[in-house]
Amino acid sequence: MASGFHLKTSDKRDLFARLARGHVNMPGFDGFSIEIQASEAHFETAVYNLLQPEPLIRCSRLLYSRVPVQHLVSNLTIPQDLSGRRLFVLRSLKR
Repeated sequence: MASGFHLKTSDKRDLFARLARGHVNMPGFDGFSIEIQASEAHFETAVYNLLQPEPLIRCSRLLYSRVPVQHLVSNLTIPQDLSGRRLFVLRSLKR
């Protein structure tokens, strides 16, 4: 599951960002392991890169992707950053 954000740049380009809801550094995190999440993020990145040059397949352009980072410190407090979440930033399709 992910949350989405619509962004408009100063030069009027439409971008959207998908941020995973699950944070691997959250106390009591019980989602997919960091290994599974990293594998899925790498796979999704590869799919976007594979589909992008195909003219008959409408696919948003992947501008940035990040796998979650699991900190080795104790996860007893709520994280103050988003590094433990998968993140994808894409350019919207032209209409």
